[in-house]
Amino acid sequence: MSKPTSIQPLFPGNRNNLHDVIEEITKNPPLKVLATYKHYKGGMYIYLGEAFQEDTLTTMAIYKELNPRGHTFVRPIDEFIEKFEYCPLGIQI
Repeated sequence: MSKPTSIQPLFPGNRNNLHDVIEEITKNPPLKVLATYKHYKGGMYIYLGEAFQEDTLTTMAIYKELNPRGHTFVRPIDEFIEKFEYCPLGIQI
């Protein structure tokens, strides 16, 4: 399954047709806050939300590792979408 390269606005461009909006959301679902995501190397993380990098206004993903260290990380949202996959706890992919 191809992952989107960026977060899409809810109503992109001139899309006034509800069918088009639903189709867009289905193809590029938004990230789920406080949900678990699996990194392609295997680590599990909880997505906390997004923020803006002050100097460039880049949208950043904020996430925390689910292990005893529990470090919190920030990376550009595009990279997060590319390297992580939604994975509810208790389900192995």
